[in-house]
This record gives sequence, C-alpha cells and structure tokens, in this order.
Amino acid sequence: MILVIADDITGAAEMAGKAMEFGLSVGFLCSFDGSVKRIDTPDVLVVATNSRSLAEPGAVRLHRRLLTELSQTYSGPTIHFYKKCDSAVRGYVLSELIPMAEHTGISSVVLQPANPAAGRRIELGHYSIHDQPLHQSPFRTDPDFPATSSDVRQLLLARSPRFAATPAFEYTLADCRSEEEMAQQLQPTGLTSHLYAGSTAFFGQYLKIVHRHVPAQVLPSVVARHEAEAPYLLLSGSAHAGTYEMQQYFEEKGRPAIQLPAELRQPACSAEAIRTFAARQVQTIIDSPGKSFMLSTGGPGETYPAAPEVLNQRLCRLAQLLVDKLSIEHIYISGGATTWQFISEMNWTSLVPVLSPAPGVIRLKVADRPGTSITIKPGSYAWGIAF
Repeated sequence: MILVIADDITGAAEMAGKAMEFGLSVGFLCSFDGSVKRIDTPDVLVVATNSRSLAEPGAVRLHRRLLTELSQTYSGPTIHFYKKCDSAVRGYVLSELIPMAEHTGISSVVLQPANPAAGRRIELGHYSIHDQPLHQSPFRTDPDFPATSSDVRQLLLARSPRFAATPAFEYTLADCRSEEEMAQQLQPTGLTSHLYAGSTAFFGQYLKIVHRHVPAQVLPSVVARHEAEAPYLLLSGSAHAGTYEMQQYFEEKGRPAIQLPAELRQPACSAEAIRTFAARQVQTIIDSPGKSFMLSTGGPGETYPAAPEVLNQRLCRLAQLLVDKLSIEHIYISGGATTWQFISEMNWTSLVPVLSPAPGVIRLKVADRPGTSITIKPGSYAWGIAF
C-alpha cells in the first residue's frame, strides 16, 4: 500500500485524483488530530491533515502521532510513504518529514515540488511560475507563507526552523525544467532506500517509475464539463475572482447567493444568531430553481484579529445547519480552508474518491453519510462543472 500524507485537503484530493488516473483503488481519510479510522486496505491511502494551518511544533506533533496511529491501524500491509508538499513549498515541508524519517528509519529524501507541465519549474535552484520568479508571483503576498525569495532551499529552511536547527536526514532537490528531468530523479530500486516527497506531478512519475504502474487512461486536453447534481450547495470561502463571478451567475439564474450578513460579521456572534439567520433562508432556498444555492463569506474584509478564520467558521456552521435542514446531498466546495472547516463541522472523516471531472477537482462520497457527496477544488482552480 502507498500511503500519502498531505498538509491540506485540496492537495490530498489532487493526489487521490492522480492515483485514480492509474486505475488504482483509493481510500481517503481526514485526520483532525492525528487519529485515523480503519478502512479496507486500498492500493493508495491518502490522509488529509490541515497541518499547514498550525504552528510548526503542532504540525510536527500531529505527524508523529499520525504515523504511530497508522502503524497500529494498518499493521498488515507493507507501507510505502509519500509526503505531498505544496508546489509553491508553503508549509513546514522539511520539519514534517522528520517524523517520517524517524518512523521508517530512512535517512535519504528525494524532494521535488515542481510541476513543469503547469509552468512551475526549478532552474539553478530557483523556482519560477510561467517564467516569473516565485517571489514576484502572487505567492509573494500569501497570508501565511509569503514567498520572500525564489531560492527553493532558502525558503524550505526558513519555513522549517526545526529542521534547519537540527537536520534529521539528507535530501535531494534537483532542478526540474521538464517532465524528463523529473523522471530522471526517480529509480525503480528506490523503495527501501529513499523517502519521496513532492508535488502531484512528481507523484505521477513516482507511480510510473518506482512502482511501475501504467496510467489507465489518457486525460483529454479539454475536459468535458459535468453537470452539477441538484439540489446542491455551492460553498465558497475563497476571495478569488471566480467566487464573485459565480455569485453573479447564481443571481442571474434566480438562485439564492447568500452571503454572511452584517450581524454575523461582527467580532462577537452567538450560535443562536447563526441558527436564526439559517432559519430565515430555508423557504427562500426551497422556492429556488432546483432548490440549489450558494453560500460565501462576501462583504468587506474585516480587520479584527483572525477575522478570516472566524468568518470561515461561521460560514461553515451556517452551511452545516442548512445541509442538515434541507437534506442536501451534493455539496461543491471551493477552497481548502473552507473544505476542511466544513467537514470538521460535519464530523466526516472517511471519504471515497469516485470522479475527477477536471484537474485538481475531485468528487468524494461521504462514507459517514451514505447518499451524500462533496466535490472540492482549490480556490483558484476552474470547476470544469456546469452549475
């Protein structure tokens, strides 16, 4: 079994989609605190965490507990580990690999975050996106991990001070300007001598070269659009331009595009206020075309401490109330933080990948709630779905 650990849920979903391209059976678990459920052993088990949102010590503790739990829960099969890391090396990439090196006893890591096919390349140790240096790209203003340099090793060490202080393993990070260069960094005999970590694109090469799997299908260059199943909820906590376009689209179709009102945007807000607002929306949604609706944070950016996280929590609490009240079975979610908060509200931990309608977009059945599915994507990605 190949066991993939990801530091955010949309990255985990991308990995599940890549494994599905190879015709492999895929399991998908969410670990909120390092604990995991037992499911039937698939070819690839993807475990999503939200460790990128933690402080570095907490992220390392979560990975250490997760590895202990996994070894106890899945003691039978031989496990080969792969660490999914962000293609822009956000997060605590090196520090989160420390528990994996300790757990496996492997002291050599092959790391490759690049994705040349998507214009994300490393040349002479510097990262660029469509020939633009990383620190001049939109990632320079990332709220949690701003790209202050295009020097990949410098960024990795700055974001993993625990590893920088006490290196726990040796790692290889080669230039990667093409798919061919990426493939050259992998060896069929490397299963016991190396840990592998990197992007979804690198994982695809890893499956082909190290595990000798063959893609089951060639994805078309233009992905056919899929119809959203009604009634549905489209949930978006992202401030990306696509969110505003979807709001306009819903309004043009006469469907509710609900935003958090002023009373739910204040620093203090009671649970009763959220329930009251939810109750007021129910009949509007029932009367709408297809009983489908959109929820988003909306409104102006608030400036009080932790406002984005607070508003996201309220948005997802509102979504949970409406999904339960209206028995919504199809939920489409844009943005990793919103996806994680929503499944936390619903207490869903076991998901089953069933479809990848577009790159980075994946539909999962909810094992904890039969008949219900969620389709998720990163905030900046296109849906590839007709709503």
